[in-house]
Amino acid sequence: MVDNDWSQFREQLKKHPENKNAMIQEMAANVAEINAYQFNQLLSSHNQKRKNSFRFIYEAGDGSQKIYLSTDFEKAAFEVCNYQGKHQGEYNFNEEKTGEADKSGKHNIDT
Repeated sequence: MVDNDWSQFREQLKKHPENKNAMIQEMAANVAEINAYQFNQLLSSHNQKRKNSFRFIYEAGDGSQKIYLSTDFEKAAFEVCNYQGKHQGEYNFNEEKTGEADKSGKHNIDT
């Protein structure tokens, strides 16, 4: 998508702060489509209202293997949660782990 030059994508975000959220959401949607993640409108809306924060949540897998990927608009990444909504870590859009699980519950989602 970015010819494997993610630093260039991050530079574009810095150059266009007024479009940052839109650029991140577009990239998240592209990554989701490539990986067959499904956008969950209901879960996104519920968590936006409940947590009072901008949330776009995708899902992949089934049952206890299901994961949720909440777009991180600060770092251009996904906050990954397990099927119960508990945060498992942060991953950038090229699937590199960039942060450990947050045990405080701040990054959990309501499922």
